[in-house]
Amino acid sequence: MAANLKGKAKIDAARSITAATGESYVDPEVLFERASRDDMEHYTAEMLARCAVYAATELTAWDGGAARITIETIPGVEPDDVAISVLSITDHTVPFLYDSAVAEVASSCGHIYLATHSALSISDAGQPDSHTQRTFNPARSVSHIQIHLAQLPAMLATDLIKRLSAVVEQVHVIVSDWWLMLAKLDAVTAELARDEDRSTNERHEARAFLSWLRDDNFIFLGMREYRYSGEGAAAKFEKDEGTGLGILANPDILVVRHDTDTNPNAPEMLAFIQRPDILIISKASSKSVVHRRAQMDYVGIKRFDVDGRIIGELRIVGLFTSTAYRSSASNVPYLRRKFDKVIDQFHFDSTSDFGQLQEALNSYPRDDLFQIDAPLLARFCEQIIDLANRPRVRVLPRIDLFERFVSVIVYVPRDSYSSAVREKIGNYLEKAYEGQISAYHPAFHQSSGVARVQFIVDRSGGTTPRCPQARLEETIRLIMQAHALENSASPSSKYGAEDGNALIKRVDDRTVFLLFATSRKEAGLDNSLQDYFSGERSSKLTFGWSAVRVPEEHRFGEVDLPRKWTLFSVPISRQKHSSTLHFTVQHLTTCTKENWCDLIQELSAEDAFIFVHGYYTSFTDAMLKCAQITWDLKLKAVPILFSWPSRASFINYNYDRDSASGAKDEFIEVLSALKTRPNIKRIHILAHSMGNQIVLDALAHHAHTTHPLGVCEILMAAPDVDSDSYRKWAPKVKAAVTGMTLYASACDKAMMLSKAIAGNIPRAGDVPSDGPVLVPEVQAIDVTELGSEMLGLNHGLYAQKRSILNDIFVLLETGKRSPQDRLADIRGVPDGASNPRYWKYAKSA
Repeated sequence: MAANLKGKAKIDAARSITAATGESYVDPEVLFERASRDDMEHYTAEMLARCAVYAATELTAWDGGAARITIETIPGVEPDDVAISVLSITDHTVPFLYDSAVAEVASSCGHIYLATHSALSISDAGQPDSHTQRTFNPARSVSHIQIHLAQLPAMLATDLIKRLSAVVEQVHVIVSDWWLMLAKLDAVTAELARDEDRSTNERHEARAFLSWLRDDNFIFLGMREYRYSGEGAAAKFEKDEGTGLGILANPDILVVRHDTDTNPNAPEMLAFIQRPDILIISKASSKSVVHRRAQMDYVGIKRFDVDGRIIGELRIVGLFTSTAYRSSASNVPYLRRKFDKVIDQFHFDSTSDFGQLQEALNSYPRDDLFQIDAPLLARFCEQIIDLANRPRVRVLPRIDLFERFVSVIVYVPRDSYSSAVREKIGNYLEKAYEGQISAYHPAFHQSSGVARVQFIVDRSGGTTPRCPQARLEETIRLIMQAHALENSASPSSKYGAEDGNALIKRVDDRTVFLLFATSRKEAGLDNSLQDYFSGERSSKLTFGWSAVRVPEEHRFGEVDLPRKWTLFSVPISRQKHSSTLHFTVQHLTTCTKENWCDLIQELSAEDAFIFVHGYYTSFTDAMLKCAQITWDLKLKAVPILFSWPSRASFINYNYDRDSASGAKDEFIEVLSALKTRPNIKRIHILAHSMGNQIVLDALAHHAHTTHPLGVCEILMAAPDVDSDSYRKWAPKVKAAVTGMTLYASACDKAMMLSKAIAGNIPRAGDVPSDGPVLVPEVQAIDVTELGSEMLGLNHGLYAQKRSILNDIFVLLETGKRSPQDRLADIRGVPDGASNPRYWKYAKSA
């Protein structure tokens, strides 16, 4: 009958059973007072009575010194007929004991059947007083904890006891040093107020923040002092041995990371010491095992001597309390000053705008609020406010000062969010930042229609990859598109995949992201990505970027596409598209010139590589060729396609030539836009065929101006430019750039055809019997020996032959001007001359 009892009736029945045994016991009402009633439903009164007797046995066995920790099986205690192990901890009553023990058990043992914590008085006879538990003398108070677990093998039980002993030891160290830590904090706070003449708003706010910490907003786990001495290159920052309190009394416990805690010249700490900030708030490198399992918070406070000189730092580790997270951020010292700095950067047109900013600040993840600097917070808040008007993917990454982790706050449309999407985004961020997701914190903003997830990506060392925000956002958009298609009954086929599901495989390390600028007209919304731009001329320049995936079976120098079969020039069949065999256009988007320039800035590269295609080339063909060259060259530069209006038709040579003639202003506009980005130090241009007419004409006309464009290298591949114009333009261009290289071939059939169409005027990309067209200070290289296929045009050797791409790579990477210094298979002509007229590839190449 006792098995069916509930609540107090079950407790009363357990008390009667224990009293009848004649053994010592802990009153079941006191022992299970804090236990979950749901958990107790699985126990009979007899089981609870056995636990009460066992608790008295453990209390009697405790010697009153160090904590007694045991793991045993209590005969007859099997909730729902499941054999369990009972963990018992008996110790002096101290704060943090129970929650620390439960956190340790939960982190390693999984399911807990029941957990209870009782504070008991010990009688003069050393026995627990089982009837008067409500009031007791703290000096004679004992905590008894029981945690019921799935049955543990002896080896695992021994290991758990060892770990719990270390946790309990830390609890006692913290409690023992608690008042010493508060006294140290008070002393440092007083130091900041000592010299009122030097007192600043920063100092005042720092003192207010330390007082706020002390007012039950922070659990102090440890303190340690660091000394700062010297100046400039002789500056040192090192531990003040013997000053540790709490867990930091142990010198092996590091606050930041190994090289920063032990290196007296750690650049991050020297940078903090030498800047005006009085406080640093961040995360410690290790998790707390006391109170709750979380990354410890780290607060660093500068120390000053009587003359106001910096002499060191008091380093504090602990945990912000729940009240610290619940209170309004605008009322928290240190944060409120940061808010003021952010607000000062905004100009509000209405109280509504101000309210949106306040909401963005107060709802921002609290840990990040403490750590982020005001300028970055302002930039992020501006983007968050924009989400209220247009829900979209937004990614806000912040790299920790010590490069230990990356905080990435991701916003996605609420209706598109799911745990599966969150997991896929997390997997991508792990790859992007070369780390591991250690935590994620979702939140939902109904008013703006977005879901927010903060990811913490832990890093194990080295320089953290700098991932441009625009690239992170676009990749996550692709992930969400892929997920939607994966769960759609009829996936779209407009992305060039055989069944629409290739989007699922889009986001990987074989994707080339490239920017473009084009003077072509858009083809129309009904066209696929591959036909986004037509061959017709537009009155404006369109900017954008695209993502192209290079297949696993890629052949060097080739743009791998599905094969076509024809009969008498009529298509009869086409190979099925495969993302592992063929180049795939994953994404294409247009944007404003300003956003395009911002993207270049965010990419943080110092070099830009512009590809200008030739005659008979569609936009997609040019885009894929640019991606292929970028991939094969392993370029570190920002790849940019400049695409001018070509109808991609053999019979439209004259149309294409006129389009090229009219494109020089747009090309200069692109160069000028790049020049506005301070991170771009060098611009390299690779022009093919008729694209050289644009480059040479534009730069020759711009050469007389007083506004240099920063062009470094110009690589002219098979230039379809008449030799007279080439000789006129090239010297002017050379005066304004670092270097020019011509790649020409005597076997280029396209040059022969162009020569015939142009009235038999020789082309700069041809090589007559006496050698290529020569211009002073322009390196001319004859590549005839690299390609002379009978049925081939031999017009695209620059992107197909490894020898030419290798030469381009070495030139761009090293800046070596002499071709024979770049590759051994390039020879001077005449052979052996100290100052050759031109260069050529050897026959063995």
